[in-house]
Amino acid sequence: MREAINQLIDAALNNASDATGRNLMRGFQGIHRAGKLLFRRNDADQRLERNNARCSDSANVPDVQTIMTRGFMHGQRLSPQNHLEIGETGTGGANGCGPIAVYNAIYQLNGQRNAPNPAEIIYALERDGAFNLGGLAGTNPEAMVTYLREIGRKAEISYLPSNLDASISAAGVTILLYSGGGAYIHYVMVRYVAGGNAAGTQRGESQFLIYNRGSNDQNHVATSSVDQWAATGLNGTPYRPLALITVA
Repeated sequence: MREAINQLIDAALNNASDATGRNLMRGFQGIHRAGKLLFRRNDADQRLERNNARCSDSANVPDVQTIMTRGFMHGQRLSPQNHLEIGETGTGGANGCGPIAVYNAIYQLNGQRNAPNPAEIIYALERDGAFNLGGLAGTNPEAMVTYLREIGRKAEISYLPSNLDASISAAGVTILLYSGGGAYIHYVMVRYVAGGNAAGTQRGESQFLIYNRGSNDQNHVATSSVDQWAATGLNGTPYRPLALITVA
């Protein structure tokens, strides 16, 4: 399945036409339907129990505070989120960017209060067929949209998006899926702050805040342009936007 996903994305990136965007959408929708058929409730229930322990009882992960008191999640390879089980084969550290992006979006939409339970998010996403290759190949964006709608949020997805600055500033809270070259695919939550009214922004300057950009980040990344940030990329390789989910 990992090879099929990579072929799907590579084919789409070779041509950014609207038709190719639709093909990318249809491919993810097909994988999503297949993922639902593979859901094993008993196994998922046991993972939920273990993940709940990791989220609520720091004794299970020595020398860390609980996720639930931290607010936004940064750095998926940091403890304790790196210990979370993502589907049958994935881990928070290697494959958790999708659930973390969903968590951060919900936390922001809750007014930075009432942090959602990451273990419940992971369980619901698995139930909805989100985890490609049992979690090893990441999270399906179609399942993320399904889950956000199930909890009463308005969620829309666009594939191969352009003009990210305009789309994100209009939406306020978004989840961006992008490729960084090779097999690297990553989700981040991106929100728009007008006038620099948030920590880490310049006073009076509008900023885009990017959460869980790096695996070991301990805070968000602030930029005046997501389009420019994506074009710059990392180590000379630009990021290529694959999908943008707007959430309200």
